[in-house]
Amino acid sequence: MILSIFVAVGLILVLSLMTLTGLTAPAQASLLPYRITTIPIESCACVDGFPGGVGVNTKTHMIYVTHVLTNTVSVINGSTNMVVSTVGVGSIPAGIAVNSNTNEIYVTNNNGTNVTVIDGATNTVTKTIPTGEHPEFVVLNPNTNKIYVLSTFGSSMGISVIDGKTNTVTSKISFNVFAVDGIGMVIPIKKLA
Repeated sequence: MILSIFVAVGLILVLSLMTLTGLTAPAQASLLPYRITTIPIESCACVDGFPGGVGVNTKTHMIYVTHVLTNTVSVINGSTNMVVSTVGVGSIPAGIAVNSNTNEIYVTNNNGTNVTVIDGATNTVTKTIPTGEHPEFVVLNPNTNKIYVLSTFGSSMGISVIDGKTNTVTSKISFNVFAVDGIGMVIPIKKLA
Protein backbone atom coordinates (compact mmCIF):
# COMPACT_ATOMS: atom_id res chain seq x y z
CA MET A 1 0.00 0.00 0.00
CA ILE A 2 1.16 3.49 -0.82
CA LEU A 3 -0.29 6.60 0.81
CA SER A 4 0.61 9.86 -0.88
CA ILE A 5 -0.37 13.39 0.10
CA PHE A 6 -0.13 16.28 -2.35
CA VAL A 7 -0.68 19.86 -1.18
CA ALA A 8 -2.11 22.42 -3.59
CA VAL A 9 -3.41 25.94 -3.11
CA GLY A 10 -6.73 25.74 -1.29
CA LEU A 11 -7.04 21.97 -1.14
CA ILE A 12 -5.27 18.77 -0.27
CA LEU A 13 -5.41 15.79 -2.57
CA VAL A 14 -4.96 12.44 -0.95
CA LEU A 15 -4.22 9.43 -3.09
CA SER A 16 -4.87 6.43 -0.93
CA LEU A 17 -4.91 2.67 -0.96
CA MET A 18 -2.93 2.16 -4.13
CA THR A 19 -2.16 -1.53 -4.36
CA LEU A 20 0.38 -2.97 -6.78
CA THR A 21 -1.01 -6.07 -8.50
CA GLY A 22 0.10 -8.42 -11.24
CA LEU A 23 3.73 -8.59 -10.17
CA THR A 24 4.60 -11.71 -12.18
CA ALA A 25 6.71 -9.53 -14.44
CA PRO A 26 7.80 -5.93 -13.80
CA ALA A 27 6.23 -4.68 -17.03
CA GLN A 28 2.83 -6.07 -15.98
CA ALA A 29 2.50 -4.12 -12.72
CA SER A 30 -0.59 -1.94 -12.49
CA LEU A 31 -1.94 0.47 -9.89
CA LEU A 32 -5.39 -0.71 -8.77
CA PRO A 33 -7.60 0.28 -7.06
CA TYR A 34 -7.14 4.00 -6.50
CA ARG A 35 -9.25 6.77 -5.04
CA ILE A 36 -8.73 10.53 -4.99
CA THR A 37 -10.10 12.44 -2.01
CA THR A 38 -10.36 16.22 -1.94
CA ILE A 39 -10.34 17.99 1.41
CA PRO A 40 -11.21 21.71 1.11
CA ILE A 41 -9.47 24.26 3.29
CA GLU A 42 -12.15 26.76 4.24
CA SER A 43 -10.04 29.60 5.55
CA CYS A 44 -6.41 30.53 5.75
CA ALA A 45 -4.44 32.98 7.86
CA CYS A 46 -2.02 34.34 5.27
CA VAL A 47 1.13 35.92 6.67
CA ASP A 48 4.26 37.40 5.10
CA GLY A 49 7.81 38.00 6.24
CA PHE A 50 9.34 34.50 6.33
CA PRO A 51 7.50 32.89 9.27
CA GLY A 52 9.84 31.38 11.84
CA GLY A 53 8.57 30.42 15.29
CA VAL A 54 5.01 29.65 16.33
CA GLY A 55 3.34 29.61 19.74
CA VAL A 56 -0.22 28.99 20.91
CA ASN A 57 -2.17 30.23 23.92
CA THR A 58 -4.27 27.19 24.84
CA LYS A 59 -6.70 29.29 26.89
CA THR A 60 -7.42 32.12 24.43
CA HIS A 61 -6.79 30.08 21.24
CA MET A 62 -4.56 32.82 19.88
CA ILE A 63 -1.64 31.82 17.66
CA TYR A 64 1.59 33.85 17.51
CA VAL A 65 3.97 33.65 14.52
CA THR A 66 7.39 35.34 14.33
CA HIS A 67 8.53 36.87 11.02
CA VAL A 68 12.28 37.00 10.49
CA LEU A 69 12.26 39.45 7.56
CA THR A 70 9.77 42.00 8.89
CA ASN A 71 10.72 41.89 12.60
CA THR A 72 7.10 41.34 13.59
CA VAL A 73 4.80 38.83 15.26
CA SER A 74 1.42 38.05 13.70
CA VAL A 75 -1.42 37.41 16.13
CA ILE A 76 -3.93 34.96 14.66
CA ASN A 77 -7.33 34.13 16.13
CA GLY A 78 -7.29 30.32 16.17
CA SER A 79 -11.10 30.15 16.04
CA THR A 80 -11.42 32.20 12.83
CA ASN A 81 -7.91 31.78 11.35
CA MET A 82 -7.76 35.54 10.81
CA VAL A 83 -4.80 37.80 11.58
CA VAL A 84 -6.04 40.21 14.26
CA SER A 85 -2.85 42.14 15.00
CA THR A 86 0.78 42.60 14.01
CA VAL A 87 3.28 43.50 16.72
CA GLY A 88 6.70 45.02 16.04
CA VAL A 89 9.55 43.30 17.92
CA GLY A 90 13.37 43.25 17.78
CA SER A 91 15.74 42.27 14.99
CA ILE A 92 15.29 38.78 13.48
CA PRO A 93 12.68 37.33 15.87
CA ALA A 94 13.33 33.60 16.03
CA GLY A 95 11.94 31.67 18.98
CA ILE A 96 8.62 32.23 20.68
CA ALA A 97 7.00 30.87 23.83
CA VAL A 98 3.52 31.57 25.18
CA ASN A 99 2.54 31.41 28.84
CA SER A 100 -1.19 30.64 28.76
CA ASN A 101 -1.47 31.27 32.54
CA THR A 102 -0.16 34.85 32.41
CA ASN A 103 -1.08 35.58 28.76
CA GLU A 104 2.46 36.78 28.08
CA ILE A 105 4.43 35.99 24.94
CA TYR A 106 8.25 35.84 24.88
CA VAL A 107 10.09 36.43 21.58
CA THR A 108 13.85 35.99 21.11
CA ASN A 109 15.48 38.64 18.91
CA ASN A 110 18.32 36.64 17.37
CA ASN A 111 20.15 39.56 15.76
CA GLY A 112 20.03 41.46 19.02
CA THR A 113 20.69 40.98 22.69
CA ASN A 114 17.20 40.69 24.15
CA VAL A 115 13.78 39.08 24.45
CA THR A 116 10.60 41.02 23.72
CA VAL A 117 7.60 40.50 26.03
CA ILE A 118 4.12 40.92 24.52
CA ASP A 119 0.93 41.29 26.57
CA GLY A 120 -1.56 38.88 24.96
CA ALA A 121 -4.57 40.89 26.18
CA THR A 122 -3.54 44.08 24.37
CA ASN A 123 -1.04 42.70 21.79
CA THR A 124 1.47 45.35 22.78
CA VAL A 125 5.12 45.16 23.82
CA THR A 126 5.42 45.60 27.58
CA LYS A 127 9.12 44.99 28.13
CA THR A 128 12.43 44.18 26.49
CA ILE A 129 14.62 41.88 28.61
CA PRO A 130 18.42 42.01 28.08
CA THR A 131 19.80 38.46 27.72
CA GLY A 132 23.12 38.84 25.90
CA GLU A 133 24.09 38.15 22.31
CA HIS A 134 22.02 36.13 19.85
CA PRO A 135 19.11 34.70 21.85
CA GLU A 136 17.54 32.09 19.57
CA PHE A 137 15.45 29.44 21.33
CA VAL A 138 13.00 29.88 24.19
CA VAL A 139 10.90 27.54 26.33
CA LEU A 140 8.97 28.18 29.50
CA ASN A 141 7.54 26.35 32.46
CA PRO A 142 4.03 27.71 33.07
CA ASN A 143 3.91 26.13 36.55
CA THR A 144 7.00 27.96 37.84
CA ASN A 145 6.69 30.96 35.49
CA LYS A 146 10.34 30.54 34.50
CA ILE A 147 11.50 31.27 30.95
CA TYR A 148 14.66 29.69 29.53
CA VAL A 149 16.40 31.43 26.63
CA LEU A 150 19.22 29.75 24.71
CA SER A 151 21.90 31.92 23.11
CA THR A 152 23.62 29.66 20.59
CA PHE A 153 26.86 31.57 19.96
CA GLY A 154 28.81 34.64 20.95
CA SER A 155 30.11 35.73 24.33
CA SER A 156 26.68 35.11 25.90
CA MET A 157 26.45 31.47 24.79
CA GLY A 158 24.29 29.60 27.29
CA ILE A 159 20.87 29.76 28.92
CA SER A 160 19.39 32.89 30.50
CA VAL A 161 16.80 32.10 33.17
CA ILE A 162 14.03 34.70 33.36
CA ASP A 163 11.60 35.10 36.27
CA GLY A 164 8.19 35.64 34.64
CA LYS A 165 6.89 37.61 37.65
CA THR A 166 9.50 40.36 37.29
CA ASN A 167 10.55 39.67 33.67
CA THR A 168 14.21 39.94 34.61
CA VAL A 169 17.13 37.54 34.15
CA THR A 170 17.77 35.87 37.50
CA SER A 171 20.60 33.53 36.51
CA LYS A 172 22.75 32.40 33.62
CA ILE A 173 23.98 28.93 32.69
CA SER A 174 27.09 29.30 30.54
CA PHE A 175 28.50 26.78 28.05
CA ASN A 176 32.02 26.33 26.79
CA VAL A 177 30.77 24.38 23.78
CA PHE A 178 28.80 25.52 20.77
CA ALA A 179 25.06 24.97 21.40
CA VAL A 180 23.98 23.83 17.96
CA ASP A 181 20.23 23.37 17.91
CA GLY A 182 17.34 23.28 20.34
CA ILE A 183 17.07 24.15 24.00
CA GLY A 184 16.29 20.66 25.28
CA MET A 185 19.22 18.90 23.65
CA VAL A 186 22.39 20.64 24.78
CA ILE A 187 24.96 17.98 25.66
CA PRO A 188 28.25 19.07 27.24
CA ILE A 189 31.39 17.49 25.80
CA LYS A 190 33.51 15.61 28.37
CA LYS A 191 36.89 14.04 27.97
CA LEU A 192 36.65 10.31 28.55
CA ALA A 193 39.18 8.86 31.02
